[in-house]
Amino acid sequence: MWYIANTVCYRSIASRLDVSDSTVMKSVDGIVSAMVKDKNKLIRWPKGEQLRRNEMASEHFNVYLPQITTVYLICMPGVVGAIDETHIAIPGPNQHHENYNNRKGFHSIVAQVVCDHEMKFMSVNTGWPGSVYDARFFRNYKIGKRIINKTTLPDEFHLIGDSAYPLS
Repeated sequence: MWYIANTVCYRSIASRLDVSDSTVMKSVDGIVSAMVKDKNKLIRWPKGEQLRRNEMASEHFNVYLPQITTVYLICMPGVVGAIDETHIAIPGPNQHHENYNNRKGFHSIVAQVVCDHEMKFMSVNTGWPGSVYDARFFRNYKIGKRIINKTTLPDEFHLIGDSAYPLS
């Protein structure tokens, strides 16, 4: 799990945990394989009654704005999750490297994530180049298309996101 959460190499983890590189490699492979195998149990979009439970449980959705260093409570009815994207650093690719250079000045791919009030993943999508803006990713993202077309989130439910996301 340390490997997944941090951008470090196997050797660094092996040294930190006092195990061999091959042990780290086998462990990472086993964990990732288990996560992929059970992805529909770990990451799933809520439906019906689960949406209503998420809404009731998230009556006060905590939002941390790092630029202000204050925690705000969102008291908006119908909030069932929060959406945002993050950049995963990658080595500069050989071809079209300019597409992967993000606004923060490093090469990345984008991961767009929807989480519920307990920070459990409801949806995850990755793979777009780092230069892609949040709103474009959202419009081309399976969940984004479904939300815009009103096929996955009834009108009484909402996701919160920053100003990059359209009101839809």
